[in-house]
Amino acid sequence: MSDRQTIHGVPITDAQIATWAIEAAAGYDVEELKRRMRARPGPNSSAEADQ
Repeated sequence: MSDRQTIHGVPITDAQIATWAIEAAAGYDVEELKRRMRARPGPNSSAEADQ
């Protein structure tokens, strides 16, 4: 990788990319992902949307 990218200022390594590729190839538990997403506010949940 010539143009290094970061996540929250932390460089993404080739090892991290390889780990993500292995996880993706193995597949994801859709129900687990749905459960995790419920904890995050939706795009219309800002204080302005409540008014």
